[in-house]
Amino acid sequence: MKKLKSRMINLGLSPKKEMSTGLLISLFFIGLGVASLFLVETYLYLGISIVVMLIFNIFYFTRYSSMEKTQADQAKQDFVSLFTFFKIYLHNGYSVYTALKEIQSFADKQLAMFLSELIHDIDEDKSITPFIRFGRKFNDLIIEEMMISIYQMIDDGSNPSHLSQFDLIFGKISDLTYQKELNKKRNGLASMSTFPLVGSGVLIIMVTIGIITVMEEMINVL
Repeated sequence: MKKLKSRMINLGLSPKKEMSTGLLISLFFIGLGVASLFLVETYLYLGISIVVMLIFNIFYFTRYSSMEKTQADQAKQDFVSLFTFFKIYLHNGYSVYTALKEIQSFADKQLAMFLSELIHDIDEDKSITPFIRFGRKFNDLIIEEMMISIYQMIDDGSNPSHLSQFDLIFGKISDLTYQKELNKKRNGLASMSTFPLVGSGVLIIMVTIGIITVMEEMINVL
């Protein structure tokens, strides 16, 4: 439970609100099933309500993995956009430290916080550790590799080979991020084509339930 609450907080969600919403919707389905039991006098709708409630809870409380993946992908996109400015500053003769401070004004809330922590850590620790720690926030080895190349530019001064290495690695990150986003949009368009099939399936189930209900009423009358 603590791990689940921690995931909610990391996603910017309120654990109390999430739990309350899940509980209220579950009670709604249970109440609907019990009411149908008394009104229609059949356990069919009660069973359906319980199944729907269980399916809802499975999707509701497992959607965090998808949200975390979306958040991570968005963080990488923001990283690429932000460090495009960093690259421009470097090519215009700015030092690494100055360029990092300058791009803070272009960062969103989360990245601005990460950068602030990085700059503070650099002030306290002149080793490579702050750069590796910053890179690990994105859970991507190639970003860690890029941060190491940035550190090398500080350690060895304005060496053109390190700047070229940074450009090469950053170019790979940009290409991979762009390709991933393109594939995501393609998959989204492909999944939309399945919606009519899902709708047809739901309609068939509803018709089947209706037929079963009518047959039960006819049997009871007879």
